[in-house]
Amino acid sequence: MGISIISNIVRETCEVDGKHIRLECPKNIQLQTFFSLILMAICDSNYCFRIINFGAYGKSSDCNVFKMSPFGKKLYSNKVNFPPKRCLSGDDQGVPQPFILLADEAFALNKNLL
Repeated sequence: MGISIISNIVRETCEVDGKHIRLECPKNIQLQTFFSLILMAICDSNYCFRIINFGAYGKSSDCNVFKMSPFGKKLYSNKVNFPPKRCLSGDDQGVPQPFILLADEAFALNKNLL
């Protein structure tokens, strides 16, 4: 694939990732000085948040938080209403491709999640 096709793929996708938000523990808890909650978000290619899930405990993995979120449950059960398959920009004669979400290696693969 040429660089223009790759840049079009990135321009036409969304990205999924989680971020640990560190919080200080209340003074009456002596076991640890901080804990974290996970902010799970899906952003489009214009850096706009499209879906946000916040509140999972920091000890949970990103993959499990995503799988248990309302959107993750729909994604893994193939119930998300994604746009129809289409050829990539600049590749009109190619094979129509599904809409995909990009994620890092912490997430389980799916036909719409790479």
